[in-house]
Amino acid sequence: MGRLDAMSGPVGLVGTDESPQSMVDVDRELLAATGRARPRIAVVALALPAHVADPPTESQPLGSAERFRALGAEVEPVFIERPRSDQRRSVSLDASLQAIGEADIIYLAAGSRGLLSRALLGTPLGNAVVDGHRRGVIVVGCSAGAMLLGCRHPVMRRRLLPTPVRWVAALDLVPEVVVLPAYDGRPEPVMAALALLASRRSTVLGIDRDTAVIGRDGSMRVYGRGRVTVWRGRHRERFRRGDTFRL
Repeated sequence: MGRLDAMSGPVGLVGTDESPQSMVDVDRELLAATGRARPRIAVVALALPAHVADPPTESQPLGSAERFRALGAEVEPVFIERPRSDQRRSVSLDASLQAIGEADIIYLAAGSRGLLSRALLGTPLGNAVVDGHRRGVIVVGCSAGAMLLGCRHPVMRRRLLPTPVRWVAALDLVPEVVVLPAYDGRPEPVMAALALLASRRSTVLGIDRDTAVIGRDGSMRVYGRGRVTVWRGRHRERFRRGDTFRL
């Protein structure tokens, strides 16, 4: 992945980063792609519940933030939280939008897919992420964050009929792509069945844990220790570290 230009920035999709050491090469690649000696990274993460911390602070551990700091980056956590008042909401949102606007990398950390979706889809925060991507900023999603960078993400229905899954719109930074993170976390017949429920127009990326794909303009490269399973309709392909493929 080379230096950035004026076009839309690269996108990174991380299956999960349960083993931080296995993601160091991915982190270094992302930092080098900014072309800056000390890149700025906005890590968008769900705030801890109020009974755990009131309010969340930068000193609380965020695994991805700590990894980037250890590699020399300047990290600004952006906490998604439910403010207590309109005044605090305005101050919190303004600070978040500024952090995202100044970032060289926007990193959507793992968390509740539902909460992330409500916080980012059709909101000023989500619009800032999309705008950053359009101006060349690298946008990375981890686990649920990765799902939100595709065109749609799956939500399981309570009733199995007529179909156990409904597909909800996402940020669409990777058009016509559906991301299934932690693909190796369940038996493949289960994940394959989910992939086959996606629209035939969509390419489905099943990304294993501790594995990532990074690329732009449809050209993707695999990093990490696992595999990426690509479904195009009923056709399946496998890719490993160092492999490249087109969407």
